[in-house]
This record gives sequence, structure tokens and C-alpha cells, in this order.
Amino acid sequence: MNSLLSVENLSVEFKSGGRTAYAVNDVSLRLEAGENLGIVGESGSGKSTLAHAVMRLLPDSAAVTGGRILFDGRDLTAMPERELRALCGQELSMIFQDPMQCLDPSFSVGSQLTETLRAHEKITRAEARTRAAKMLRAVGLEDAEKVMRQYPFALSGGMQQRVMIAMALLTGPRLLIADEPTTALDVTVQDQILHLLKELTRQTGLSVLFITHSFGVVAEVCDRVAVLYGGRVAEYGTVRQLFANAAHPYTQGLLAAVPSMESDREQPLSAIDGTPVSVFAQAEGCPFAARCPRAEERCRRERPALHEVEPDHFAACHAAKAPALAERTGEDHG
Repeated sequence: MNSLLSVENLSVEFKSGGRTAYAVNDVSLRLEAGENLGIVGESGSGKSTLAHAVMRLLPDSAAVTGGRILFDGRDLTAMPERELRALCGQELSMIFQDPMQCLDPSFSVGSQLTETLRAHEKITRAEARTRAAKMLRAVGLEDAEKVMRQYPFALSGGMQQRVMIAMALLTGPRLLIADEPTTALDVTVQDQILHLLKELTRQTGLSVLFITHSFGVVAEVCDRVAVLYGGRVAEYGTVRQLFANAAHPYTQGLLAAVPSMESDREQPLSAIDGTPVSVFAQAEGCPFAARCPRAEERCRRERPALHEVEPDHFAACHAAKAPALAERTGEDHG
């Protein structure tokens, strides 16, 4: 049985100033129907590039140089443009980081929503307006008719993001890609948006690929998570597995940097030493070795393969072991 989304050995490169940037390197992931998958990592880890590759929205300077992306068994990387356009409007949809970069300020919210719907379905303008208003109310904008008459710049950031979510869900997609949709919002509005997405997925069976730099967001809305570093998958498993038994030192460092109510306010927040690996270079060994407190000579010479440390839990680290084995040998989950 096919996964809803299957990314197989995907590589994406950018050409910039005569140099090559290796943004995504041999990434493999899967997303099942009705599941939420979080993609986590520092800036420059390849999260957004991966999302744009799925939607075939990469700029002209970028190219998929290896692998493929399957949606319900159909290869998106080889699909004709016309077929892809229809698929992305109906079965695939995306919420971008900044709604004001996507909403046209010269058209009212209502006209943008209705035209989006009519572009994919043969319905009247009145029918489209009725469905658009219903969707706006579903995403928490109760005075839908007023919002429909307004222009995007007249709305708050939280309202703009809700309009973007309504637009993304209007045609009833099976997969929603959310590319850091709460980054520019204050904490209260962010919590409302996350709760909204969680409720919508529960009610409709929608699957979400959630791009974020926050493990707090992952814990709130995701079932499984993939941690990217240097364009590669460092660790991959259920949210419960990664929070309880993180196997990769990078994942452990990210989790240690998350503040909690029990954190000692007198102690500085934990941070990962060093800077992220350059996308213009491909290290011979582990890309995280230069920042890893447990790196050995082997780590600098041999790139670790992504291997299973427990059922459905994978890590690309030479020292990563299954929790039970580590307990028996008295070793850390490096």
C-alpha cells in the first residue's frame, strides 16, 4: 500500500555565483494518510527547500538532481505541468510563511477565495462565495461576510494567516504543506493557529507536512518528526520516540535548548556550539562532526548511514544505539 507522500533519496542543488549549494542531500521520508509529519532543523537545514520541491515551486536556480517524490504513487518530479497544476490546486495545498507575500493587496479577500475555488471547480460565483464564507468561519473568522469585503492589508497578521489557511483548505486537499505558518505571529495567535490546524486535521482526516524550527510546535501538532541537518536527515521517528530517546547528538542539542517551566532561571539557556555546516561544501564524514561533543576520528572520515535504532526510529550517527542496548552496555545514546 502506498504512503500518501513518499520522498525517495531526494537531492536538490542551487547554482549561485558559479558555485553549487547542496540544499537537500539524499533525503527519504514518508507521510501516511491522516498523519502529521514535522520537519525540524536550524535555518539553512533544507526544510523549506524540501517543501518547495514537493510543490514544484523551486526557483530557476535550483534543480532536483536525484531521487523522486511520490504522491499517492504518482511521481511529482516527472508529472507534466498541466497535470501537476490541477493536482496542486485540488489534492495538494500549501500555507506559506508570510501571508502578505501571497495575498494580492489589490483584490478583496472574497474575490481571491472565490476565484481560487472557481479555477478548480465548475460552480457559480454565488456558490463559491457561500463556500468561501463557510470556510472562513471554519478557521475562526466568524464575521465572514465582512472579511470577504476587506482587503488583505486591512487585516491583522493572525487574520491574514487564517485567510491563507482557508484558501489552502478551500478545495478539500488531502495533503497540506505548512511552511512555518506561525513564525511571524505573537505567541497567543500562534497557539490559536496551531489549535486550529490540529482540529481541522482531526475533523477532516487531512495530512500535514509541517515545516518548523520549533520542537514546541512539533509536540503540539505532529505524530512523527524528521530532524534535518545540512540538508540530510539526522533522525526520524515518532514524536514520542524523539522526545524520550533522542539518538542523534544534534537532536539532543535541539531538545536541550528548549526552555521549560522547570528550567533554572539563573542558568543560561543551552545552545549548540559552532555554526551550521555550509551548504556549499559536502563533508566527507558526518556533517555534524565539527559541532558534535562526542565526535571521533571515524565521524570525520565516514558519513554515517541512516539506520534503525528501534522499530520505526532511525538516526544517522555512528554511535546511535537502540535504547535497550544502550542501557545494557551503560552507554549514552550518542
